[in-house]
Amino acid sequence: MLIRASLAACLMWANLVLASAPPGGVDGPFALIDAGKHREALVLLEKARETAPTPEVLWGIGLAAFELGEYEKSLDARLAFARVNSDWRGMVKLVQTYQALGRLEERDKQRTALVDLWTSGANPELSREESYRREQFRHEGRNISAFEHYRPAGTHRVVYAFEVAADGDKPGYRISLGSYDTTNTIAQELGDVPKGKRMYHLDQYGAGYHETLGFYIGQPSYDVVRAAVLAKVSGTSKPMSRSTYKENNAKSPIHLQPKPAAQPDGGAGLR
Repeated sequence: MLIRASLAACLMWANLVLASAPPGGVDGPFALIDAGKHREALVLLEKARETAPTPEVLWGIGLAAFELGEYEKSLDARLAFARVNSDWRGMVKLVQTYQALGRLEERDKQRTALVDLWTSGANPELSREESYRREQFRHEGRNISAFEHYRPAGTHRVVYAFEVAADGDKPGYRISLGSYDTTNTIAQELGDVPKGKRMYHLDQYGAGYHETLGFYIGQPSYDVVRAAVLAKVSGTSKPMSRSTYKENNAKSPIHLQPKPAAQPDGGAGLR
């Protein structure tokens, strides 16, 4: 199962949507989801949907089906959820699901709607978030969560951060796209960046090391960055440079970067 919040957080979400529970309650199916028993949970939730298609039942179906790789079924439930509940978290889940289905035009429309809502300030809770989980997937046996910052800011201007989870004896690490002020100052002094442009760089950060993976003039698209990340995770691309440091005696760039959302999809009560 990919990164998930605790059962307690799931129940917080159930209270948030203020929907009546289906016969027998939703605690059972959500407990199964939390235990990684997605098929069992999906069977119960789909049966509940026949008589009580509440927002929380639809939410649960979306979660369970997604974890099983049944993305069309997940999308159906998430679209149904969006029709009865306008919570912005549902928009995040639609971005993820359209991505999983390869329906990139619809993904981009949903993402634009989400970012526009964040920018408008119409939803104070959403506007307090700095980032959201744009995608969750597996590659080469690794669970990967991709985060996008709504408005890259600060001296590092991190746009995307891909959190690659540990796998057995293989430690986890982060790959991020940023546009550091220091790097840009040097590049502009050397004439490597045209006037009015910024240089972006892709970097990998792990315990005790940093690798530079690539440079871009102007901000590259998410899909360009994603492809570069997959190549690095697969081992088909090599870093341009690598440096090491003693974690206890040095402040590494990974410590200076903005952290992804505390909750995987932003806000409280979601997995």
